Amino acid sequence: MAEPPFAGSLRARLLRRLAILLALLLLFSGWSAYWNGRAAADTAYDRTLLASARAIADGLVANDGQLRANVPYVALDTFAYDSAGRIYYQVLDTEGRLVSGYENLPAPAADTPRTDDYPALARFYDGEFQGQGVRLVSLLQPVSEPALNGIAEIRVAETLGARERMARSLLTDTLWRVGLMAVAALLLVWLAVSAALRPLGRLSEAVQERAPDDLRPLPLVSVQRELRPLVVALNGFTERLRGQFERQARFIADASHELRTPLAALKARIELGLRDADPSAWRSTLEDAGQSTDKVIHLANQLLSLARIESGAQAIAEGGAQRLDLSQLARELGLAM
Repeated sequence: MAEPPFAGSLRARLLRRLAILLALLLLFSGWSAYWNGRAAADTAYDRTLLASARAIADGLVANDGQLRANVPYVALDTFAYDSAGRIYYQVLDTEGRLVSGYENLPAPAADTPRTDDYPALARFYDGEFQGQGVRLVSLLQPVSEPALNGIAEIRVAETLGARERMARSLLTDTLWRVGLMAVAALLLVWLAVSAALRPLGRLSEAVQERAPDDLRPLPLVSVQRELRPLVVALNGFTERLRGQFERQARFIADASHELRTPLAALKARIELGLRDADPSAWRSTLEDAGQSTDKVIHLANQLLSLARIESGAQAIAEGGAQRLDLSQLARELGLAM
């Protein structure tokens, strides 16, 4: 008999599907943490950029109609190299000429909106400088001197290393926390599923420990609601199997009772014939024995037919019979003749 295909473990299948869902949740949490970290880093470092631009703006002076930038030492110290990136600045006079700082810092696009987060004429935007991405702020500073009137512009740019480092730090922290929570959730689910399947294991042990002739119903105590239909189905099958065994036992008893008398008579007739020394009497005895044997065979056939009828009636009562189209059967027999 061929073995049924192996369907795998229910516990393993549940854990595998839950692991897939947790992995998707982990990816989504990591993606969300990264962009939230970038947003938080932009907010924090944008404030620093604007503070640096204001410090430079405070040092703007007009001398002989020329704008000069007296950048204080504290502001210059802010532009030094750090472990994550670098800051660049640029000061443009009212005519857009370079007064101090680095050349070719990218200008904001014409449609760049002014920030509403700070009380300043400032615009934040992204650009590229010296082959690397930078975040910039453009601060417009009014200049009102007797010899010079207009709007000066201070631009401060910062490379994205510090922001990326902060975002990656938040991402790593989130992934660690969510990953540990996912592993703990899988472990708890494994324990919960094992506890939930323990009654099924006890039920399996109870079935395996039974004797072959023990057809008593399985107990329904300590069985979960989901397992109750299985136990009820097994008990129904056991009840039908016990009924089948009882019918077979009755048939065997009836057959034994019905066959005992003609077989005893047949045996007695044969013994009487053997005691007779006349060969002609032996032939008569054998003919009588043949007739008695035919009667026994006919009786056995009747008993077998009766057993089939009872079995078919029981199958019809239990809903296990198969419908038969008599008209189709008649046509097939007619064609076969």
